[in-house]
Amino acid sequence: MQTKTLNLLCETSRQILEEYIAEHANGAVVLLDREYRLLDCNQGFLRILSLSEKPRKLLLKEFLPPESDKVLRQFPASGGRREMRLNLRGGSAFVHTISCQVYGTEWGYIVFGDKPLATSSEVVDKISILNSEMANLSRELQQKNRALEQANATIAQLMRTDPLTGLANRRFFMEILIKEISLARRHGLPLSLVMADLDYFKKINDACGHDGGDDVLKAFAALLQEHTRKEDLAARFGGEEFMLILPHTSDLLAEVMAERIRRRLETLSIPKIDRQVTSSFGVAQIAPADDPDTLIKRADEALYQAKAWGRNRVMVNAGNA
Repeated sequence: MQTKTLNLLCETSRQILEEYIAEHANGAVVLLDREYRLLDCNQGFLRILSLSEKPRKLLLKEFLPPESDKVLRQFPASGGRREMRLNLRGGSAFVHTISCQVYGTEWGYIVFGDKPLATSSEVVDKISILNSEMANLSRELQQKNRALEQANATIAQLMRTDPLTGLANRRFFMEILIKEISLARRHGLPLSLVMADLDYFKKINDACGHDGGDDVLKAFAALLQEHTRKEDLAARFGGEEFMLILPHTSDLLAEVMAERIRRRLETLSIPKIDRQVTSSFGVAQIAPADDPDTLIKRADEALYQAKAWGRNRVMVNAGNA
């Protein structure tokens, strides 16, 4: 009879504890068996450790840092009580410390605890972790921005470059010509245009194949880049036609530059090309009435005259510059 009564009292006390656990949400309340296995806990314990479900049947040591499981051996015997602090690992990167009253019972342990105010060292640790995370995010964002800038720069370069020769393409040439004409007019400075066309290029293609023709185009493009200044622009205008925009340059100086390029080309040795390569040049300086189209037309007329007079020469369209 006494045993039944004792069992009934134990069961009643368990029910009272479970009701208390359900209602008491401010602090942490945990029931453990003699093996330190969680029998039940309240919302306060879940909230401290950022848990969404009650971790029933899990061992309490699974929530302790590796070096802290020895504290379990300090739990009181049945009928005893001990004040202690537990360091618990929850669902975040931080270790949470709770101040506890631990009671020993015939069936296990009852832990009443609460999370104290964060110490200065805990605050510093949290701020340090947050700062580290922010720094990592900042570095990642900077890397992505740099990659995006590089990608945009590559796309912009591709949009304005002739893929075979690496010179400016016709579209970019026209954009720069419009700007340079505007600057020359505004400041009263000379501006000259040189149009070049490789002589008998079709015969080169027929004799050496298109690969040989491409080699000639690339060699001539490299020659143009070699003899132009930083402020000049060399462009592939189309096929075997090339253009030079020469700011701050009169037609006489442009003629000198074109003649230097012409002479260098006729002595140039190009691998796999067994013949002399030459080019004809037309030069025009901007006139008061010129727009981009008329300036190009006057350079083209000078080029046509160079070809009519036997090719491999430089002609200037003086116009009314």
